[in-house]
Amino acid sequence: MIFLCRSSAVCLCRMLQMLKCVEQLFFRHSLLVSDAVAHVTQHTAFLVVSTVERAKRGVASDGRMTQSRVDTLAAMAAAEAAVAGPPTHDRRTVARICLSLAAQNRTFR
Repeated sequence: MIFLCRSSAVCLCRMLQMLKCVEQLFFRHSLLVSDAVAHVTQHTAFLVVSTVERAKRGVASDGRMTQSRVDTLAAMAAAEAAVAGPPTHDRRTVARICLSLAAQNRTFR
């Protein structure tokens, strides 16, 4: 059995009270944080899609269409479709692979 002096018991109670305050603060603002995360994710997806569209127009405007340029265009179209949807693990993986393939051909400058 552990005995606490009066000052240690008071400090322990204050610590528990502060812990409860932090917990209430988190629960009170969790909806705002999750809403902000959703908006940031949506804005980042918009920026990625607009960048991929500009790069796709640049590749398509070039007159010579080689096999690697066709592959790059297809990869950018797949990345654009993956980023435009909900951010699941599979879609993020597809977007990473497609964007790395497009970056290998020096598309994004």
